[in-house]
Amino acid sequence: MTEPSLELTYQPVAVNQERAAEMLSVSRDTFRERIEPELRIVRMGARKLIPVAELQRWTSENAEALL
Repeated sequence: MTEPSLELTYQPVAVNQERAAEMLSVSRDTFRERIEPELRIVRMGARKLIPVAELQRWTSENAEALL
């Protein structure tokens, strides 16, 4: 008899630059040059983590209003 697998699912609180670019559907270069400077980030040594809430805030603030 095999043990049932426990698959954990979660929503990340923060992501790396590559994943953040993917989430916004932009290239890594575009993310680093145009978006990252407007975000609050978490530094861990040389590593940068971008809070998902920051990506959501940036998207909301930069969305065009259709009239």
